[in-house]
Amino acid sequence: MKLEEEVIKQFLGDDFPGNVYVQEQVDSTQNVAKRLDDQRPTAVLAEMQTTGYGKEKRSFYSPQNSGLYLSVLLPQIITDELPHAGLFTTGLAVAITQVLEKFYPTKRFMVKWVNDILLNKKKVAGILVESILEGQSAKWIVGLGINLTTANFPAQLQAKAGSIAQQEVDRNRLAADIIKAVWKTKLTYQTKQFINEYQQRLILMNQEVTLQLADGTVTGVVKGIAKDGELIVQQPSGMKVISAGEVVKVNY
Repeated sequence: MKLEEEVIKQFLGDDFPGNVYVQEQVDSTQNVAKRLDDQRPTAVLAEMQTTGYGKEKRSFYSPQNSGLYLSVLLPQIITDELPHAGLFTTGLAVAITQVLEKFYPTKRFMVKWVNDILLNKKKVAGILVESILEGQSAKWIVGLGINLTTANFPAQLQAKAGSIAQQEVDRNRLAADIIKAVWKTKLTYQTKQFINEYQQRLILMNQEVTLQLADGTVTGVVKGIAKDGELIVQQPSGMKVISAGEVVKVNY
């Protein structure tokens, strides 16, 4: 089923106050969204990305018609919100897993701090939130890549990446529900009501992990999520709360 702008707009109704653009092939929906000058929220979708990317600009495999690749431009973010991008990302992870379970009710999706969605311990989706300053305000570009029926991953990804199912779903309806979830999360994430559910879905709970931080690495046992979405890690010297970093090693 092809992605169609008008169909997605119909499914969105009044739940997203912005524009929707669908393209056949792009370098990256993130790049397209960054080039837009829209002052309204805008969703950009593509059937295929040639240079899709995630955290640390790592390539995101985006073959034609087998996934859902989209970015949502959120303009006019006040600068006071910028330090809370991690909390926003945490809220997005919960919202996206809820949408996916609506379409795949027999599946249980988990999260790996902070922005990966896993199924059967393999990454099936990634979330990226990028901030761009614009004078006294800013914009967030929310990127999402979801492996729906993707198969034949490159050799370097086969051990850690997976797809959700070979069954087809209505990608237009799914895209609309994902866009709605992004917008609703933007409006409500500061309530922090999703923290408990995020912690319940956290595949790292009580696992020893190694995190790469800006100034080195930290190893410890994950004990939960703090009120602003930070990871709580127990070390021999005590508890450490980590607000930014990446899990580079974990034994599930």
